[in-house]
Amino acid sequence: MPGYFLLICLPVWAGKSVVAKEFEGAYSFAHIDIDIDVGPTHGFELNGLPAEWDKDISVIDFSQLMVELHNLVTERQRGAVISIPTTHVFTADQLDTAFSAGLSPVVLWGTEEQCIEARRRRSKVNRKRLNDGC
Repeated sequence: MPGYFLLICLPVWAGKSVVAKEFEGAYSFAHIDIDIDVGPTHGFELNGLPAEWDKDISVIDFSQLMVELHNLVTERQRGAVISIPTTHVFTADQLDTAFSAGLSPVVLWGTEEQCIEARRRRSKVNRKRLNDGC
């Protein structure tokens, strides 16, 4: 049964997908990418999670999220890494609830300028324009 669950919170362009894909490839984790939109539908809903979380990230129920993550992860995967694009700062109570439910929050932080510069460097290496996605 999968047992490792990480929550990565970073602003847009900061490298969430880069970090998550490393876990996916090297450690057999599922990558639940919340930083996606298809028309009017956004990341949580696109991943089968409550759509209201797309509207207000502060209302995430981390206990419910863990139940949903267990349903999304296959037996062959060791766990999941969920990447959320946000500058929202979760409260200590929310992070305690996440941790108690089995989700390990990982918050990597940088200034907007540092995030844009990191994205610019990845764009150069990957030969993509800055606004073409990661």
